[in-house]
Amino acid sequence: MKSDITKKALASSLKELVSKHPLENVSIADITNNCGLSRHSFYYHFKDKQNLVTWIFKYEVMSKLDQRWPKDIYRDTLAFFKAIEKDRDFYINAFNYTGQNSLSEFLYNWNSKDMTRYLKNFAEENPTYKKLLEDEFNFTFIVNLMAHTLSGPAIDWITMGMKPSAEIAAKVISNVLSDFLPSFLKETYK
Repeated sequence: MKSDITKKALASSLKELVSKHPLENVSIADITNNCGLSRHSFYYHFKDKQNLVTWIFKYEVMSKLDQRWPKDIYRDTLAFFKAIEKDRDFYINAFNYTGQNSLSEFLYNWNSKDMTRYLKNFAEENPTYKKLLEDEFNFTFIVNLMAHTLSGPAIDWITMGMKPSAEIAAKVISNVLSDFLPSFLKETYK
């Protein structure tokens, strides 16, 4: 499909440029000139460069992951990190951008929606925790806490140069998350 070819050409151009320069220093004109497309083509598909960055992230990273958290926290976190490592310089620069519609903001919102879905399903399947659905403060608190807990360390790992290895970072995150939610719920809803 021609639309996909154009989107991929723009994405490839942006990735090439942002791998060498901070995102805020790359303009729409830079992107389109680099791949030989017009500004009109860019704006036909994307509203701004952040929209293109998000599209790349959704298309190349998030669409490849199992979105039913948590199947296997270590495996899923490692898969996420490995997908990001493939375009290391691009993602370091993209996540270092902190302006409006940043990739960090997108990841937090994605994790928040995922955790909301997970907690609703968890509470509906476990009668002990049905009260969680009626407790708006705790429900929202847990969703926000988990979204930050998932996003924060991942963003830090990326922006600090993807060190230590993806395997070590995924292991640390999975060790923390594996016990946190069940322990919190057991203590809160005895």
